[in-house]
Amino acid sequence: MSIQAKQKEPILAAVLNFFTGGGGYLYIGQMTKGIVFIAGAVVAGILTCVLGGGFAMIGLGMTLLGALACIPLFVWILIAALAAWDGYSLTQHINNGRTLGDWEFFFSKK
Repeated sequence: MSIQAKQKEPILAAVLNFFTGGGGYLYIGQMTKGIVFIAGAVVAGILTCVLGGGFAMIGLGMTLLGALACIPLFVWILIAALAAWDGYSLTQHINNGRTLGDWEFFFSKK
């Protein structure tokens, strides 16, 4: 009787990456990558709050300069979408029996 490794859920990895910044990477075993991405999400959130709150306090919240405060958030949303796709793709690779490197991405040549 052969024991088969438990399959990971690609959708779960994608959702975790999108909403936590890197939780999907933790789920598939890329611990360092997951921690770095989660830290990046926290920094982007803090920058958005600090910049947005600071501009609002001095009366620039609804101006072009105030809108620039949201750039870290928009950049992180783009990164989160790419991380979701990355987590989904890498989980499929794992389910097909491939071993991943610590910093491997879906576009990495292997």
